[in-house]
Amino acid sequence: AILDRFGRVIARNRPAFDILLNRELARDADPVLAALAPTLETGLAELREQVKRAGARPRYEPVVLASDVPLATVAFIEARRADLPGISISMSMKRSYTEGDSGSHMLGYVGEVTKAMLEKPEYAASMSGDIVGRTGIERAYNSELSGRRGERRVIVNSVGRVMGELTGGVAAEPGQDIRFTINLDMQRELDASFADLVGAGVFIDPQTGEILAMTSRPGYD
Repeated sequence: AILDRFGRVIARNRPAFDILLNRELARDADPVLAALAPTLETGLAELREQVKRAGARPRYEPVVLASDVPLATVAFIEARRADLPGISISMSMKRSYTEGDSGSHMLGYVGEVTKAMLEKPEYAASMSGDIVGRTGIERAYNSELSGRRGERRVIVNSVGRVMGELTGGVAAEPGQDIRFTINLDMQRELDASFADLVGAGVFIDPQTGEILAMTSRPGYD
């Protein structure tokens, strides 16, 4: 998490739920997709296309039908699990900014690491597909916030399916919370004072040089 000077959360990870289809357990996926389409607020044709695009991958690999769905959708699917063969729910983590776009230039944002970024020393520990800091504080403190990757030792068959797990490996290390000199109360007041105006502002403690609040308008929209 990214914290203000008093330990209040500015940015953190939050749980997000994805809806998956296991094609091995749903040989005839059409009735399942038709039942899910209204709940996922999407068309049957679009869900069919997602399954079709996964056709070249091994059947044991699940297909992501929807990402970051509301909790109400998760509850609906859980209550009807017996009527939706092959459907499962997976939890992942998403970055969440508690103050919306307040301080967005300072905080920056995260995104999938690019090929060009992987060639830079600061992303030496990253791999393709990783979510990393792209700008601002998220990038400057990416290694501290990200933690360290773990490692599992598994047995796979000829098509890459995991058949068993071996002892050993390396435990993952969570990232560190980082506390900054920002005062959230002052940050909110500074942002509110700009209203619809364009410009930038910063509050600095003249005794220490600490940044208490900073903003720049327009934001990341």
